[in-house]
Amino acid sequence: MNRFIFLSILFTLSLSPSIVSNAKTQNPTLNASSLSTSSSAKSISRSDNPLIRIGIIQHLGRNYGESLQIKVQDPKDKIQITFPEKPCSINMSQTQTEELDLLNIKVVSFPIPFDEIAETRKIKVGSFTTYEDAYYAEQVLKDYFPEQNWQVYYPRPWEVWTLSEKPHELMRTLTRKGFHASWIKEKPLSKRTLSWQSYSSIPSADPKSEYQFNRSKVILQSKLGKSLIIDSKTYPGIIEITPDSFGTFSVINELPIENYLRGVVPLEIGADSPRAALETQAILARTYALANLNRYLPEGYNLCSTQKCQVYGGLSVTNKRIDNAIDATTGIVLKDKTGSVVQALYSSTDGGYTANFDDIWFGFNNSKSLMGVSTCSKLPKEFDLSIEEQVYEFLTSEDAKKWNCFDVVSPHFRWTKEIDSRELARLINEAKNNWKFNWVDLDQVTALNISKRSKTGRIIELIVQGSRGESLIIPKDKIRAALGLKSTFFVVDKLETISDKTNNTEIKFSFRGSGYGHGVGLSQFGARNLANQGKNAKEIIKIYFPNYELAKI
Repeated sequence: MNRFIFLSILFTLSLSPSIVSNAKTQNPTLNASSLSTSSSAKSISRSDNPLIRIGIIQHLGRNYGESLQIKVQDPKDKIQITFPEKPCSINMSQTQTEELDLLNIKVVSFPIPFDEIAETRKIKVGSFTTYEDAYYAEQVLKDYFPEQNWQVYYPRPWEVWTLSEKPHELMRTLTRKGFHASWIKEKPLSKRTLSWQSYSSIPSADPKSEYQFNRSKVILQSKLGKSLIIDSKTYPGIIEITPDSFGTFSVINELPIENYLRGVVPLEIGADSPRAALETQAILARTYALANLNRYLPEGYNLCSTQKCQVYGGLSVTNKRIDNAIDATTGIVLKDKTGSVVQALYSSTDGGYTANFDDIWFGFNNSKSLMGVSTCSKLPKEFDLSIEEQVYEFLTSEDAKKWNCFDVVSPHFRWTKEIDSRELARLINEAKNNWKFNWVDLDQVTALNISKRSKTGRIIELIVQGSRGESLIIPKDKIRAALGLKSTFFVVDKLETISDKTNNTEIKFSFRGSGYGHGVGLSQFGARNLANQGKNAKEIIKIYFPNYELAKI
């Protein structure tokens, strides 16, 4: 016998336990008809206020001791929990329901027979810090092997997977083509299911009586159509707990996109931003969400709730000023000349010049219109930032604050950082281990050589030399992640000194850079500054996205 982990949901009933098949909800917006279609992100409505599915908790059950508490806002309300009629099923065509006051979810262990564990025949290719790079790899693999169903997954970090009936043969072919791949061939030692026990709160009932149910999936909503509270955060709409691709669970919040924005805009740009900046952020957040509906499609939802997508905090972070800005832009998105919703990206600070999409990630966005632009209106000359001497002047000039750069108000407009050679090696080795990169181990970094830089100033390729003669090439946005820097828009100097104590040469690297984040699209500090100068949302967006137009969904 093996042990496996399952989720035990402990809840309190205000009435004696009763099970009702196919109960109807009282939520007028997300009614019972949506329950049968909630299992797939493909079911999203295409109205002016479409439903969107957000993975608010990913990989639930991965660690022992994880817990959740779900409760209602109103004491008169109930949690309506809907689950498959058959145990261990995720088929919601036939359901049962319960009405609850409280859910306490925790991870516990449970034995299962070994012969119930099936061998996995998945091939995974690559290890990527971002979805954008993983998506590009997926497209390349589809071109090489169109017969395989390649998909992007996020087991931490991003990978591209496919099922294979002949894993050995596919592995050999991938190796010949130059792909770094591995076979997920081990038999899993665990299987998880959702299980809970109900304790009656009726005084006359036996306090030791328990009613236990085991299901693979549950759907939760407020009986009165209000929000539910999960670990102190408030979420409107439907909550779904469903199996993911990794033997754990996803907690998903399904809600209309305009409601979703209420939990995004304040966390992405700040409630104290001027009105035009809030409207700008609302338009971009709406556009980004609709352009990235497939990001987590294999897991049955569209977006996560972290910085890997857009930060979403539910309705606990709502603000009246932000709600008004969202209402004023309802249904407005950015589209390209073909009428398609575009990748409306944004970051904290661009440092005076935004980046091209392919300066940061491999491949290119579909519209090929997301290009870098100068965000300084009073430059003394035209800089070619692909030339080291000119990018050095741009980043270190004492006159930079006179150039009227839009995000000069940002604390990240210009920055410096020194890292010694051993610490730099440690950072790179740590990145290698965290993201499973196929890099050599470094003992000490002796040189950093910038071999490619784009015309927007971003480093495309950095060569790292080690003290044992080893070297590695770090491309694009991996540079920022591996070196622990704010952006890839920097110059670097090597500093050598003789130690007074050891008489050995000590090496440090001095970084002088600009911006914070990937730098593609809008600068949020720039938007705030422009709004304070009297620019409206349409004018701000036109500066950063000159090739796109505002339009209704």
